[in-house]
Amino acid sequence: IWGFTAVALFSGAFAFSETAAKDWDILNSELSEFNDAIEVAGQQVDCVEAPDPCPEVEERSTADVGTLGVSVMYQSVAGTIFTPEKLQAACKVERLFIAAPAYPEVCALKPGRGSAVRGAGASFNLTDCQAQQLSVVKMAYDLAGMDPMECGLLPAAAVQGLSDNLHVGLTNPATFQMSGFFVGNDVMEGGSYNGGRTTRTRSMLSLGFPLAGFKVTDIETPEVSLEIADKFYDQFEKDFLSHFGLEHGALRSAYWSSFVTQDVEVLVFGRAFFGMETRRVINTDMAFCAFSIMFVLGYLVYHTGSFFVGAVSLWQIVMTIPMCVFFYRFIFGITYYQQLHGLLIFIILGIGADDVFVYSDAWRQSIAIVASVEQS
Repeated sequence: IWGFTAVALFSGAFAFSETAAKDWDILNSELSEFNDAIEVAGQQVDCVEAPDPCPEVEERSTADVGTLGVSVMYQSVAGTIFTPEKLQAACKVERLFIAAPAYPEVCALKPGRGSAVRGAGASFNLTDCQAQQLSVVKMAYDLAGMDPMECGLLPAAAVQGLSDNLHVGLTNPATFQMSGFFVGNDVMEGGSYNGGRTTRTRSMLSLGFPLAGFKVTDIETPEVSLEIADKFYDQFEKDFLSHFGLEHGALRSAYWSSFVTQDVEVLVFGRAFFGMETRRVINTDMAFCAFSIMFVLGYLVYHTGSFFVGAVSLWQIVMTIPMCVFFYRFIFGITYYQQLHGLLIFIILGIGADDVFVYSDAWRQSIAIVASVEQS
């Protein structure tokens, strides 16, 4: 046991593996194989260099929503979402995204601005960025001729006109898709508009890709997710939580709370954004390990009536981990090891402590059993 433990501890077997795009995929499933085939086919498609040579993809020339951007849903607490006050609340939320200091460094750039700014040795600014085309706030403020960066109160007539246009658009096949993007399905019955007024709307806010130093095919890689989190989302999340008067606690995520402002509940989701919370939750759960170990030690000592027996029992339980890692990595040759694997300590503590209780109780009961055998 000591040999297995020493090899596991001092060989770097407990070092976390680098994350990869397919860590959580079921590789032999039919769906995963289809996705792999599509990805490989996309990587092998080349530009036809005739009559002109293939252009290089310019830095952040594409607006990406699905991987790097965020989807924001606005749900009215009561009544329709299309009121001046509620759209103003939505504007203040989206301004946190657009007005973030790092936004010009990650936004989708207007055609030619990447090479022009880099060539001049200058810094990017907000005027270099493409407009957010899938933003309900931009649409409302453009219609009213107002600046969405100022988030002034919209004229009631402009908001009513926008609401009428979107709801009427649900009755026209030519405009149904566009209107349906900004109008919730709470006004639909059997696939048709029921004449009501929706209580929710949404925006999809994009960022630019490819980032500097990355290729177009890198968009799904963990490196891109970590890069965008470090450059942009770390600070955006702080500003976003502060806007709602929330913050993460030692044992509680801020996302357990409702995000409500001016009678509007805000729901936000993005893959890079979500990845930050996932890593935070796993690391927080790992902090419970120390508490669990101390609790089990205390109960072992109490149940056995001996600190020595309790401590040695806990030591034996914990030492099963490096021994298992030895077989896991060096015998079976499985190299993947991440934070989630550390959560097995909770399972091992439960199984190991239970065994100690069984053995100690059996030892105590053996007195009566032996006595009864001797008497018989």
